Amino acid sequence: MNDNYRKKISRNHKFITLFLAGIGIIIGILYFIGIKDILYEASKLRIEYLAILLLIEFTILFVWAFKWKIILRESDVFFKNIFSTYLLGILMNNLTPVGIAGGEPFRAYVLSKVDKISIEKSFASVTTDLFLCIPPIFVISIVAIFFVFSYGMSSNIALLLVMISFLLFITFLVTMAIFLNKNFSMKIIKLFLGITSKIPFLKSRATNAYSRIDHILDEFHETIMENMRDKYILTVGTLLSGLAWFLTLFRTYVLFKMLNIPISFPEVIIVQITVITVSFLPVLPGALGVWEGTSIALYTGLGISPASAAAATIIDRFIGFWIPAVFGVIATIHLGVNIIKIRDEDMVHNPKN
Repeated sequence: MNDNYRKKISRNHKFITLFLAGIGIIIGILYFIGIKDILYEASKLRIEYLAILLLIEFTILFVWAFKWKIILRESDVFFKNIFSTYLLGILMNNLTPVGIAGGEPFRAYVLSKVDKISIEKSFASVTTDLFLCIPPIFVISIVAIFFVFSYGMSSNIALLLVMISFLLFITFLVTMAIFLNKNFSMKIIKLFLGITSKIPFLKSRATNAYSRIDHILDEFHETIMENMRDKYILTVGTLLSGLAWFLTLFRTYVLFKMLNIPISFPEVIIVQITVITVSFLPVLPGALGVWEGTSIALYTGLGISPASAAAATIIDRFIGFWIPAVFGVIATIHLGVNIIKIRDEDMVHNPKN
């Protein structure tokens, strides 16, 4: 058994252990609160209400994917492939402690193969896509801080949100540096390639990319600058990001109302923004257990009963986490067939590769 195989087994064991640990935390929380009480509260959600929530979630996914299409509008890319690849990226995000560790480089690579655009343009589009997510969530964080003081909530939550806003601002500046500085762009490209090289069937591609890193840097940077100068991409992309974030928060608020749980929209914003940030910590895949525990604790702190808070949180996660993951599996199967075909075509035309 060689060292690479041992490392692969070790990584798999680590992932399984962390995933099971997250599930265990969720089960422990539910058991502590009382599973029967939680099921009683969850049963208040009627089937037609669940359908409405799923429709909102599908709309959110569509908006995120459409924003990526806007960024790639000059490229000959089919929206169905963008949407499928975006779902695959969500699945990879859910399988890693930090979303960018798997989902973003993976969807950039897959889209480049499925629609045969350059890997440089694909990675540049993903970087722009992430950049356009930052301004709206930064604004929402500032609004959340205002609501914390308005509702007389704990100063610790306000401090956490201030830290969140600061980190988002730093992230914004870092992303701008990527746009404007080639040396910084080089570091980001190497980071992407380093992540990609850890994915078994992408390792050879990453190695090949390293051999032409200067060419990749030039095209990546040129594409980034084109996106940066495109007012349509910046304006529409930012607005779509804001819409997607709003719909995500609105879906949670609607869920609480459907369960007849008294809560205001500002309170939902405070909790969700805090939880989203806490979930970025590289601890468990998909922040399993961390998301649920933090949400329930914060909602309970607002005066909501633990059973009601747990029921709403579990349903919300089912709609916003597990359902997209299932879609991601379906997209993976669909795109996997396409990738095999593309690989076979490459071997016919380039037998040495």
